[in-house]
This record gives sequence, C-alpha cells and structure tokens, in this order.
Amino acid sequence: MRVASLALLAACGVFNAAVAQCVKDAREAKFGEGNAKLVTFLCKAEGGATPSVRVEFHRLSEAAAAGVVAGKPWPEVSAVIGKARVLDNGVGREALNLYKNYGITEDREDAFHFRAIGGEAEAEPDKVPAGTGRKAITYLTYPDTEGLTGQSMALPDEDKIIRSTQRWPDDLKFYYKGEDCKPGNYSCITLWRYLAADDLGRFEERWQAQQAIMRVENPDFAAAQDTNEEPIPTPGSGPIKLLQYLTKDTWPDDFVVVTGSYNGCGGGYDFSYYPRQMVMDVAVIQNVSSKAITVGDLLGTQVEDTGLRPPAAPMRGVVAAGIVPIPGAVGKLAPNERVLVPLKMTFVAPKGLASNFAGKLADARKIYSAVEKLPPGTVIKEEPPGEQSTLQKTKESFRAPELPKVTPYMWGPEITLKGLNADGKRIILEETSANFLELTAGEGYGSCPFLYSYDDAAKTWVSHGKVIDNADDPAKEMTQDIAITAFATRFRLAEEELEMSEINRVVLNVTRKDGEALQLIPDDIRLKDKDDRYVRILAGRAINIAFSLPAGVAPADIATSKLSVTGYYRRYSSLNVVDLRKPDPAPKP
Repeated sequence: MRVASLALLAACGVFNAAVAQCVKDAREAKFGEGNAKLVTFLCKAEGGATPSVRVEFHRLSEAAAAGVVAGKPWPEVSAVIGKARVLDNGVGREALNLYKNYGITEDREDAFHFRAIGGEAEAEPDKVPAGTGRKAITYLTYPDTEGLTGQSMALPDEDKIIRSTQRWPDDLKFYYKGEDCKPGNYSCITLWRYLAADDLGRFEERWQAQQAIMRVENPDFAAAQDTNEEPIPTPGSGPIKLLQYLTKDTWPDDFVVVTGSYNGCGGGYDFSYYPRQMVMDVAVIQNVSSKAITVGDLLGTQVEDTGLRPPAAPMRGVVAAGIVPIPGAVGKLAPNERVLVPLKMTFVAPKGLASNFAGKLADARKIYSAVEKLPPGTVIKEEPPGEQSTLQKTKESFRAPELPKVTPYMWGPEITLKGLNADGKRIILEETSANFLELTAGEGYGSCPFLYSYDDAAKTWVSHGKVIDNADDPAKEMTQDIAITAFATRFRLAEEELEMSEINRVVLNVTRKDGEALQLIPDDIRLKDKDDRYVRILAGRAINIAFSLPAGVAPADIATSKLSVTGYYRRYSSLNVVDLRKPDPAPKP
C-alpha cells in the first residue's frame, strides 16, 4: 500500500484552508418518471467572485457503474450525472477488468428500474421504471429488483445431518425471526455460517455429491436425458471465479455468508451463499463558468494497493485535507463540460442477505428462550405436521441467535479527492457527501426455470427471466403467458437453481398482421397438450424448444406473439426425502 506522503505536503506548503471555498448546495435531477434532490458543491477558486466549478460525488450500483466506466451509461444515469467523459485511471481500469473477466453482459427482455438518492435524503425513494423491452445490461451479480441475490449451494454433509439425525450440524449458527416463531416452527429458523476458502474449491465436488444422493434416494430422478437437453453452468457457480480472484491474497472470515432456509414442501433446508455486490464511488467535475478552464492536478490521497481490505480509519487534520497531487490531469474543460473521476470500489453486503435476519436480535433471543425452557431431552418435531415432515431435533442441539458481520471491503486502487487546481488556483473541498444511483432489473431472481428466446439476426439468446415461479409443487402447477417482443421460434428453458422442473405444455400463440390468430405447437410433441407427459429439466440442464410457422407464413407477417408455459418445479430439498434414521441418543440432563 502506498499513500501520498505528509512530508511532501509540508514541503510543498500547499495546505491553506483559506485559499478556496466550496459551498454545499442542492439541485433537482429528473430522470424518466422520477426526480431526486442531489447534494452538489459549488466552488470558487482563490480570488474568484463567482463559482467556476461544480463537484458532485456519486456512489453507483454495480450495473449502473458498468455502463459508466465503459462509456455507455444508461440514459437515466446520464440524466443525473450529465454527459461526462471518463478520466482514465487505475480505479476505472480495474473496474473494467472485473466486468470483462468476471461479469456477464446479456440482452434481457425485462422490466428495468432506476432510482437516485440524494446524499442527505431521509428516506429512500421508490424505484421508477427505466424502460421495458430488450436492453443490454452488464453485472457481476444479477441486479435483481427485489435483492434476491442468493446463489444456490450444495451442502450434502449438512443436509444429511439435518434430515437423518436429531441434531443440527455443528458448523451452523442460528437466527430466529417472525412473530409466530416458536419451537417446532422451523420456517422461522435461519441457519448460517461464513463461507470458507475451502468452500470455493469444493463447490463442484459437493454439487456432484448431492446429485449422487438424489439418484440413490429417488430412483426415477436420473431417468434417461432428453436428446435435446444440454448442460449449463453448475447452479450457483457464477460468482465463484470472481470470489477466487478477489481473495487470492487473503480470505476475510466474514466476506461471504451462507444461509439455510426451511423448505416446507419437503422438510429440508435450501442453502445459498450471498456474494458481495460492488459499488463504485465517482466524482463529477463540471465547469460552470462562461469560459474554458484547465484542471491540472487533482488533490487528495491515493492508495495503490490492489488487494482486498477493510476501509482505512478516517483521516484527521492535515492528512484529512490530503492536498497532495494525484497523477492524472483532467485537462481543459469547456463551459458546462464534465469529467468523471473513478475514485474507489467497495464490496458491500447484498440486500438479499438482510431478509434472512429480519427483526431485532433481542426478539430472536426471546424466541430462543422458549426453547431453553423446555424439559431436558425434549425432541422438537416439525409443526404444523405435513405429509413429508421429517425434522426432529433435541432442544440441546439448538443454539443462541447470532448475526453475521457486514463489514464493507475495498478493492483495487483508491482515491480520496480533496481538491483540484483550476487554471493554477487551488480549490479545496472541505466536505463530501455522495448521492446513490441504482439500476436494477426484473421482478425477482429466485427459484424456478428461466426462459430464453433466440434472436436469429443477432445470433444471441435473449433472457426473459423466470417463469412459473409460484408453482413450487405439483399441486401448484400453473400456466404463464410471456409476451415475446421480437418474434422468435427457438426457446430455451434452463434450470439455474438447485431444483427440478416438470414441463407439461409449451405452445406459441401468435397474431398475424391481418388479425388472424394462430397457435404453433412445439417440435417436441410431448409438450403439445396438458396431459401426463412431462419433460423433466434437472438442475444444471436446459431444454431447447422449437416451433415452425405454417407454409406461406413468414416471420415478417407476425404482429404479436406469446409463449405459454405450463408446469411446476421442485426444490432439491423437497425431493431429497429419506426415512428418519436411527436418532442420536438423547443427551443426559
């Protein structure tokens, strides 16, 4: 790590708080159907009568930052920060490296949302639509609108203990939540632990082990695969390579949290890990004078360490002023011209993690106290009982509730901007306050199969998100119609979670431009009708579904189309049901 030296500060004699003045102000930003009051700083150079520079600090969510550093910001982002060229520096280059090597860029047919939160806003505003239809989006972890960012994780050893003994796995911690939480209501118990470095190397191994268990316990599970089925990446494996890169030099004990949530359909627990989400801090410098100005040195401190690290302690006094030249001059700015300076990247706890630890720790302790008061040796059975109820645990195996830490971690080079030189005159920023800009997509990224259509012209698969997401049991089989904006005849249903889908029927309903309605049947005749013929999709697999237009009908003749999907899915935890093994002996009082 290298931080600009204090000795240089003193030698240059650059610290003088009276040479410039920056006044905090507010401005209204409008974007689409929304608006926000943003914190901004208007600055006068030494001896200046009116402000010549506006400086704003913004914190960008992962998907919002991807477009900015690539020079292709979303319109809603541009409406807030303005059209700005991006200053080339180490922070921006490392961000581009992350997106290039570990990110995903995909075309999505989705509902997109955006919001801007002023640096001093008392409450978070609602997300507003950022358009629908097909758009390209880049991310490291899918920017789900509801914050459902958990990634599937197989833990067969823990699963076996949970299902076949009367104790809980020793490596798991506990949290209890919900007003109706009481002994026997397993749905209010969150199991959790921190992800360890060993978990990354064993991710695929554990997945294969769970597959093997499924084949033994469910004879029809590994039925002959369909000829049109193809493998896809192991569910939950997407962020693993990024985690390995970020932690190549050190493994923070609290960097990633694994949680287990109760699956009422089968009496088991579904495990997920929550990768951190990256946010990028930037500064936008704007010339608000009537003539061109030249911005020379940026002033502040710079950290060149590229490793993962917790935030540094706040700097005080002269160090806090940080008025040391930072390499990378901005250059000439015409009137109203802006330049965006990437400052730092921070990996923060994902929003989806919070839902697993709702409520207060004090309330969780009260719930646990009800377990402690039970007589020694009490076996707590699953309530309310169901057809597949299997959970039975001794009171002694329950543990007091704990909350995970959520310390943010910095990554890559880092700049603390405290001032700049404009036309040779210093401008000192004595205060900073960042606005937050967030871009999200979709209506939830949890369980159920995912639908894609193939664009023949672009030769790419277009994502339509999840389908039949409420049909998590055979009794809940449902039909969902999905509007397809760009007409397609090839589709893919993929299982990207630890679950199995049973697809009953898939048809394509189209309307010609002359008003005639047609229903196209799939090439796979099993999917033509709602009957007892199902096409199974195992986790980590996908099926392709193709349709043919009638003779004399061309794609250009089609005005609208909807794909109708009928079926259901089952989480692996609801399938992996075994008879309760010989219980552990009850502990002696």
